[in-house]
Formats: sequence, C-alpha cells, structure tokens
Amino acid sequence: AAFDPVGAQPLAAATPGGPTSGTTTFATAVGVGAAVCFANSRRRAGRGARRTQKGAREPKVTRLAYPLGGESRLRLMLDTADLAEWEKFLPLGFFHGITSNPALMQRAGWPVSMETVRTLYAKAFTYPGIQEILFQSWGEDAKALYETALQIRAVDPQRIAVKMPLTTEGMKAAAMLRQADEQAGTHTKICMTACYSAGQGFAAHGLDATYISPYLGRICDNGDGIGEVVSLFHACGGRDGRTKVLVASIRSVGQMVELAKSGLDAFTFSPAVAQELVDIEETKAAAIKFERAGRESRGEV
Repeated sequence: AAFDPVGAQPLAAATPGGPTSGTTTFATAVGVGAAVCFANSRRRAGRGARRTQKGAREPKVTRLAYPLGGESRLRLMLDTADLAEWEKFLPLGFFHGITSNPALMQRAGWPVSMETVRTLYAKAFTYPGIQEILFQSWGEDAKALYETALQIRAVDPQRIAVKMPLTTEGMKAAAMLRQADEQAGTHTKICMTACYSAGQGFAAHGLDATYISPYLGRICDNGDGIGEVVSLFHACGGRDGRTKVLVASIRSVGQMVELAKSGLDAFTFSPAVAQELVDIEETKAAAIKFERAGRESRGEV
C-alpha cells in the first residue's frame, strides 16, 4: 500500500483497469503530491517558528548581487599617490577607494614613511564615496613588514587595508598579522599583491586575505593575462569567495569590461585609465547639444 504523508495511514493500492485507474489515478497522484507539499511546508513552518522562538536562527534573507541601499559589489579604486590626480578624479564620486605602494609614493614625491601614510589617509576621506584606502607595508624581512603593517593598521583598522607582497617574507608577515588578530580578537584587512599566477590565489585564500591583486598588464606581457586572472578569480571562489580579486596594472577600460563579463568586479587603475573612462568625445558632444537646445528654447541664443 502507498503511504499517507499527512495522516500516516496506508492508501488503497490502485488496481489496473479498476475504479482507481485512468483519470482517478491521476487525481489521486495529484492529491498525494499536494499532501506531501502541505506536510513539508507545515514541518518547515513549525521548525522556523521553534527556531525563532528560541532565538537560535534568524529568518533567511536573500542576498542581492547589488544590494538595496546604495552599496554595490563593484569596487573601482584609483591607483596613485598624486594629490593632483586625486583632485581631478575623486570628486567624480564613483571611486570606492584608493590604492598605493612605495613606488607610487616615491613617484608622487612623497617619502615612504608613516607620516605620509597619515597625511594621505586624512586627505582620502574628504572625497565623496571613498570607503577604504590600501597602503603597502615596507621592510626587508617578515619582522619589519609585520611591524610596519601594525603601524599602518593602527591609523584606522576599519578603513585601511594593508598590502603585502606575495613573497615568502610577505606571506610570513601576513601570517603573523593573522596570529596577532587571533590573540587580540581583531581582524586586519590584508591585500596580497604582486600576483602573477592563478595558483597564488590559494596562498591568499589560506591567509584569509581580503584581497589578492594580480598585475594584469604585466601578466599579459607573458601570455594570456585575461585568462590567468579569470582562473585566479575561480581559484579564489568566484564572487562568493572570501578573498576578492582586485585587478591591478590595468592598461585599458576594455580590459576591465572583458573581465567583468566573467564576473570580476574590483579594479584599481591609473589616472590614465581613469581619463579613458570619463573622456568620451561623443558623450561631450551630446551634452553640448542638449545645453544648446536648452538655451535656444529659452531664447538665450
């Protein structure tokens, strides 16, 4: 005999050609299916109610790819320490953050020091939309990298991420930071940088890094940079991975568009690429035409 999922009673078996065959059999099947759905929903509702009453589990909320409230997953960062470039592009409001490293500091005329870190940090958050700034640690060995990272982190643990090179000394320093976090109950945002291989994503993931930053342009010089970065993205768990791929050394807006097709959504790029992103002649021509039409309609021309 079949089984009644609601009343836990056996159902009469259908006799081929008998009164329960044909459309009756179909109706019975539909009825049993509905009963199963009802019973399952009743059990789920009961479990959900019990959990809510006990406070053990909150109701499940569907996560949106682009959450309501103004914050999206897309993160665009300006890769420079030049304040003139900051002033040119950051007021546009679409940048999530800023990235820097000792070479960029030197190029902009800054000494590589904690005083520079504090100065740049204070300036960065005067611009609209800026949520974080990434500073790279410096030092000749793991101990020195670790000690500098602690000083950088102390400026603002919530809005500063510390960059570490994917060298053995850099990974040791990152591990030391994680150990210190465990002991203090803190969490340092770490970006493992100077990535040239998809396999390095495993190390970054193992270190619980917030970001890993591949140098796309330089990887392209040696082969299929786009393919390597996409492989890195999947090695880190894709869009649901805990280590986010922050693509650096980008040479064109087209490269970002190509990577975005594969789901990548975090990019840091130079002022030259930022200029390419915003300086579209056709858009400027259209804006001029709109403005002229407005003036003509008001009799101002």
